[in-house]
Amino acid sequence: HMDNTCYFLGDTIWFSAYTRQTNTGRPSQVSGVLYVELLNNDGFLVERKLIEMREGHGNGFFALNNQIQYSGFYELRAYTRWQLNWGEYEHKHCRDMKDYFYNEDLERAFYRDYEKLYSRVFPVYDRPLTPGDYTQDMTLRVLRRTFKNDPDVPTPTLTLFPEGGNLVAGVPCRVAFEAVMSNGEWLEGWLHVGSDSVPTVNRGRGVFTMTPEKGMEREVFFTTKEGESVKAKLPKAEEQGVAISVTENGKELRIKATASDSGMAQRLGMTIMHEGLVEEFLVFPDSTLTFSFVPANYCSGVHQVTVFDVDGRVWADRLFFSRGKESFQPTLTVKVDKEQYGPEQPIVIDVESQAREATVSLAVRDVAHQDNLYDNANILTEMLLSSEIRGFVPNPGWYFEKDDEEHRQALDLLMMTQGWRRYNWREMAVKGEGEIVHPAEQSQLMTGAVHTYKSSLVPNTSEYTDNFYSRMGYEDDRVSYNSNNNRGYTRPYTKGYWGKHLKSSKRADELGIKNKNLRKRMMEDGEQLEREVRVHGEFVLPIKGNTVGDAMQGDATTKDGQFRIMAPRYQGNNCLFFLSASDTTKWKEGEEHSWIEQTDKKLPEYYVRLSFPYPRFVKPYDFYMTHLLPDDEKEENAATDLEYRQQTMRQLTVYDKKGIRRNDIDVPPALRIDAYEAYNHAIDAGLIDGWIPNADDLGTSIAHSYIADMGVNETPACNVFCGIPSADPELSMKMEHKVFSLANLDSVYIFTDYAPRKEGSEGYLRSGLPNMSVSLRCYPDPSKRRGVFRDRFLRLPGFASPFEFYSPDYSKQRLPEGQKDYRRTLYWNP
Repeated sequence: HMDNTCYFLGDTIWFSAYTRQTNTGRPSQVSGVLYVELLNNDGFLVERKLIEMREGHGNGFFALNNQIQYSGFYELRAYTRWQLNWGEYEHKHCRDMKDYFYNEDLERAFYRDYEKLYSRVFPVYDRPLTPGDYTQDMTLRVLRRTFKNDPDVPTPTLTLFPEGGNLVAGVPCRVAFEAVMSNGEWLEGWLHVGSDSVPTVNRGRGVFTMTPEKGMEREVFFTTKEGESVKAKLPKAEEQGVAISVTENGKELRIKATASDSGMAQRLGMTIMHEGLVEEFLVFPDSTLTFSFVPANYCSGVHQVTVFDVDGRVWADRLFFSRGKESFQPTLTVKVDKEQYGPEQPIVIDVESQAREATVSLAVRDVAHQDNLYDNANILTEMLLSSEIRGFVPNPGWYFEKDDEEHRQALDLLMMTQGWRRYNWREMAVKGEGEIVHPAEQSQLMTGAVHTYKSSLVPNTSEYTDNFYSRMGYEDDRVSYNSNNNRGYTRPYTKGYWGKHLKSSKRADELGIKNKNLRKRMMEDGEQLEREVRVHGEFVLPIKGNTVGDAMQGDATTKDGQFRIMAPRYQGNNCLFFLSASDTTKWKEGEEHSWIEQTDKKLPEYYVRLSFPYPRFVKPYDFYMTHLLPDDEKEENAATDLEYRQQTMRQLTVYDKKGIRRNDIDVPPALRIDAYEAYNHAIDAGLIDGWIPNADDLGTSIAHSYIADMGVNETPACNVFCGIPSADPELSMKMEHKVFSLANLDSVYIFTDYAPRKEGSEGYLRSGLPNMSVSLRCYPDPSKRRGVFRDRFLRLPGFASPFEFYSPDYSKQRLPEGQKDYRRTLYWNP
C-alpha cells in the first residue's frame, strides 16, 4: 500500500506491506524479512531495503532525494526469499557467456529470473520549480545515441492459446486469442478462421471453437479496425491427448475433459486445486469426465484443473476463476465530514470495519494531485487475481465491478491467455521433482559456497602473492578500518606465500598468471572440496560515538561446499561483515584457531562466495503501465490529458537526421557504486575470484556483473578508465597497473547508453550496439586509502530504520506568516 499515486523528485514514497499465508488466509508468519526495491525508468536499481515483517506486516519509505537525477516511471518491487522458490526460470541471454564465469553453476545462478514478483509502477515527475507548482513534467535520462527512425515502433502481434494447452485431433477444442501491439496496447478487430470471422470481446481477446483433424496445419489472421493484418499458425493437433473445457452453466461451472481414446482414459485422473491445495480428486470413468463446480462451495480466486496419468505426466491443465460465495462488497468504510477543506482546517474521518479485528494502513491525499493509473491494484485484486497470473493486469478492479456475463467472460479470457502456474503440479505430486532452494527467513540468512584453488596451476613463487597484496593495497603488516576515519578498529594482515599445499607449474608460468582463462580453469578444477570445511562470519555493529562494538559471530560447517549463517537482527547499513573459511583438520591441537588475525603468512586457504537472493533482471513496461486511465468524471479532458502524457513519454529517444554517439561525459553515469561494494558484487556473480585482477579486467567484470550481456549477440565495447573519462587522453588520468589497487579506489562509475528495460530492442542491433565505459575513481586526496582485507569483507545492510511521517497539527501551532504547506499526502499511518 503506497501513500500516493504519483510523486515528484524531492518527495518521499511511504509504503506498507502485507504478506498472507495461503493455507490459512491469515497474515503470514513464514517470513520475517521482506526485500523492497526501487528501480528507475531505465531499469537500474536505485535502492534496496530490508523491511522487518511482524505478524505479516511491515512498512518503510524511499526518499526521492538529490541523488536521484531523473524522473520517469519508477517501479516498486517486493518479495520474500521464500516466495522465490516458485516461478524460477532461466533468463534468456543472446550469446554464450561461459567464458566469463568460472563454472556453469555460477552462470546458471547469474541468469536466474523469476516469473512473478510483486510490482507497482508509478510516475515520478520533475521537481517543482517553485513550491506548490506541481506541473507534471517528466525529463527522462538522455541516452547517448540518436536515431533517424524510432527502432521501437510497436507492431501488431497475434497469439493463440488452445484451452488446456494443446489441440487434440478429432475432439472439439476451444482456442483463445490475444491481439495486441508489441508494447501491450490492445487491438480491436476480427480473427479470420477459414470462412468465419470472430470479433474481439475484451482487451484484444476472443475465443473460437474448432475440431482439428489429424495432421492439420492451419494459419489464421487478424485484421484490426484500421485495416492492419497479422498472422499466426495454429499448433499441430496431437493424435493422443486430452482436451479440457470450462464453461458457465447457470450458477455452475461445467468442467469437461475428453481423452482421444478410451484405453488411455483408464490411466487418467483429474485434480482441482486452489493456491496449491487440492480441492477435488477424480478418476476418469471412460474417455470423458465431467464435473459441476459450484462456486458457492469453494474459495474465491484462481483455481487450476489438471489432467494427469499414473506416471505423473500432465496431459492438460487450465486455470479458471471462481467468485465463490463472496459478494466482494467492502467490509471497510471511510467517511469524511466535508467534501472540501480550506488551509489549516481539521479533517475528521470515520473508519468502520465489519471485522472484529483488523490492521489497516491509511493514506489521506489531495485528490487534485493524484493520477488515475491502470496500475491500480488493491488488496482485493492482488490477493485473488493479479498475484496468481502471469505479467501485468491493467485496471484489475474492473473485473470485480459487476457480476454479469460481460465481466465473467472477460475474466475467463484473462485466465486462458495470461494464466500462470505458481505451483507446478508435477513438482508437488511426484516425489523428488520439487526442491526448496530458498529458506524461510526470520532474520537475514547469509548463504553461499566455499571455493578452492587448483594447486597444480599456481606457481610457488612470490609473484602471485605480491600481485594479490599490491592490488589489494597492502603496504605493511597492519591494515585498519573503521567507519569513523579508520580509527579504533585494527586487524593485522601479513604478506606471505601460498604455502606447501600449492605446487609449482611450468605450464602456469608459460600461460602467465594474469591470463583470465587460466584463472577460470584454476577455479573449475578446484571446485570440489576434498572435505567439508568450517565457515566463520563476524558481524561488527557500530555503537554510540562512531566506535565499533563487539563482534557477533556465526559459524557453519559446509555441506557439499554450501553453507548458511544467520545474521543478527539490527537496523541500518553500518554492519561490518567478515567472512572466511578454514580446514579444521589442519588446526593445531591445543591452540586456539585465529580466523582473522592470521600469523602463518599464508594467503587464504579458501575464498567464499555469497549467494544473495536478489533478482537481477527487470521486465519491460507494458503500454498501460505508462499511460493514464481515462477519468470517468472528466471525460471531456481525458483525451487531451492522455495525449499530453504521451508526448512527455517520448523523451526517451532523441530524434536526429543522423545516427551518432555522444561522449561519455555528456551525461551523468547510469550507476555509481562504492568500489569495495562493486568488487564484492563481481566476486559473488562469479566473474572474478578472490584476488584483484588488473584494472581492465576488474572494470569489465564489474560492468558485466551489473548489466549482464545487454541482450545482444556481439560483445559490447567496454572502455575502462582509471580516473575520469574524457575525450582528451591526457585528461583521463590512466594509472599504471603497478600502482593500481583496491585501497586507492573510492567508487566506480558506469556510463552506458543501454537501458535494461529495452533489452532486445531493435535499436541495439548492428550499428546500434550499446556502448559502455567504466571509470575507476581514486580518492581525490592521494593520502587517503581505504582499509582492505584478506578474506571477504562487506558492509551488510540490516532492516531499514523507521521514520515517522511529517504530519503537523495546525490547531496547536499555526504556520509562520507567508509560509505554506504544499504536501500532497496529508496524512499517512502505516
